[in-house]
Amino acid sequence: MPSATALKSKQQYNDRLCKLLDEHEKAFLVHADNVGSRQFMDIRTALRPDSCILMGKNTMMRKCIRDYAERTGNHAWDVLEQKLIGNVGIVFTKGELTEVRAKIAEYVVPAPARVNAVAPLDVVVPAGPTGME
Repeated sequence: MPSATALKSKQQYNDRLCKLLDEHEKAFLVHADNVGSRQFMDIRTALRPDSCILMGKNTMMRKCIRDYAERTGNHAWDVLEQKLIGNVGIVFTKGELTEVRAKIAEYVVPAPARVNAVAPLDVVVPAGPTGME
């Protein structure tokens, strides 16, 4: 059984998510792999007036969405429940989704390759000398 403080923080998270689900009609998922804290902070600041990014544990987000749908009868958000896989967040917005996506795309920066990271694009190294010797 979780402690009282853990239960309190989970209830606060549930209340916040339910409030966002009530207030907003549009949302989309964003992957947050290899996003630095400063970059994330800049994106949140740029979106702040009309949009909100919510990150959290996937299982807790699923449970909150499921409970919200049962309590209110609004099953429009059920599609998000199945898509919460990996390091994702939900961007709730009152504006146009394309404008919000473009605003987020402004903050995309190239990142160096990391060990065991999966490349988002195909990488082809041609045969021949590499000059790395």
